[in-house]
Amino acid sequence: MNTYPNFPTLAARSTMRVLSTEETEDHSLEVRTMSGLDLVIVRGWSIAPTVSEKYADLLQFISAHLAKKEHLTIYIKYELFNPLTVKYLFKIIMLLNYQRTLGHNVKIYWDAGEMMEDMLDTGYDLAQFCDFEFKISHS
Repeated sequence: MNTYPNFPTLAARSTMRVLSTEETEDHSLEVRTMSGLDLVIVRGWSIAPTVSEKYADLLQFISAHLAKKEHLTIYIKYELFNPLTVKYLFKIIMLLNYQRTLGHNVKIYWDAGEMMEDMLDTGYDLAQFCDFEFKISHS
């Protein structure tokens, strides 16, 4: 059952490719791509000092993907993140804003989680910078 009615079904997991996984004290930051669905999934803990490399890879992937395709959806669900993560989220938003001016259809789905008021507030704050669809949910 798809718990996010406006979110593509994840039935095609066999087409998923892991861009990176950063282990941090039994927690990880996972970045997966599903090119066939024009989808990127970012989830987990974004707190390790090495997340900069992971987000740099993600920014490169976004640029390369949208150089070939017209659509990209990014699903984000953090358990925990730090200020460095927000810096990279802002860079992603600026890149997606630019891609939107080129006519690309880009979206972010921000899942704030259950009872995570800080995540919900951050989602609302980030949405103010977006010139594209930024949907916020809490499960």
